[in-house]
Amino acid sequence: MDKERIQAPDEHKVGYVPDELDIPEEIEAKEGVKATRTQFSTTIKADDGTPLVQSPKTKKVTITIPDDKETLEEKSKGEIEKSSTWLAVYWMRMLKKALYHGWNVISGKDAVSKTVKNDR
Repeated sequence: MDKERIQAPDEHKVGYVPDELDIPEEIEAKEGVKATRTQFSTTIKADDGTPLVQSPKTKKVTITIPDDKETLEEKSKGEIEKSSTWLAVYWMRMLKKALYHGWNVISGKDAVSKTVKNDR
């Protein structure tokens, strides 16, 4: 069975494809992308004055990874049967997450021991 290409009628063909989209400013201002606030800074109170919702304090998150990035990359490419491979994969994932969220990252075994001593 031969497949023949069916031609579209002339009224359905596109004659001109613009390089840039020209949207009038009044439509863009009304329908365009707007910033959405994800945090609020007010306290919502019940009728009796007790707070229902409070805005959370901004936290500065710091994570401490056990080795430097190069060592973790090397270990994460190890044998899949070894738990150390999966531990390195976990820490690589945490490192990427920290970079994405803008968290502070401390790396190396010395940093881990200093953090543990400071927590006691």
